[in-house]
Amino acid sequence: MLVAACGSSSRSQVSVEGPLGKGADQVWVFWSPGPPKDVVVFIHGLGNGELTPANHRPWLEHLAEQGSAVFYPRYEVTLGRPDAVLHVLAAVRTGLRRLHRPGLPLVAIGYSRGGEIVVDYAAVARGVGPAPRAVLSVFPGTVDPVDPPLDLRGIDRRARLTILVGDRDTVVDGAGARQMLARLEAARFPAEHVSLVVVKSRGGFVATHLAPLQVSPAARRAFWARADTIIERARGGG
Repeated sequence: MLVAACGSSSRSQVSVEGPLGKGADQVWVFWSPGPPKDVVVFIHGLGNGELTPANHRPWLEHLAEQGSAVFYPRYEVTLGRPDAVLHVLAAVRTGLRRLHRPGLPLVAIGYSRGGEIVVDYAAVARGVGPAPRAVLSVFPGTVDPVDPPLDLRGIDRRARLTILVGDRDTVVDGAGARQMLARLEAARFPAEHVSLVVVKSRGGFVATHLAPLQVSPAARRAFWARADTIIERARGGG
């Protein structure tokens, strides 16, 4: 087993393999301590620090500890390159081949730029399988000019989409969420399957664009606990 460059945690029973593959098709796999109950595809945001799992490692380890096999696609080797979704698909295929457990439910999570890419991924994944049962878009950005928006009619209409916006996020300022809702409406995606949630600042927790990278109890409640609920529902077929 190849251990990721970002190392393994001394306090976690999660093991990490990767990067597997080449170039922008690379993927890291976080293995749960026992047989995985599902697959989580975690699509990162824009920035050099996002090209490895280091920024999100505590959350990724938590997801694996809860029983998920977690795939972290690299999808680009330099910032702002085209064909992000194609590279995500290639990375997921690599992870699934390594997993050898067909039929597990799949949940897709995206942050920032990845929060937009994740719905495009959901739109094309059904054609190559497996399609996400649920999508969590965390503080999504707008469609990147290098990647023209895809037709969202391909999203499985039984899927559940949750979009989070931060009340103190001045980086994307809700623009990505508004654009995404308009695209979903144009695709006639069932409105009852879409939830828009405003993450509110309270006490010492401030819901800025970087809040999903925090590991404070408030951040865990805002992001980790919500993802856990979505994943648990997807495991049950809901």
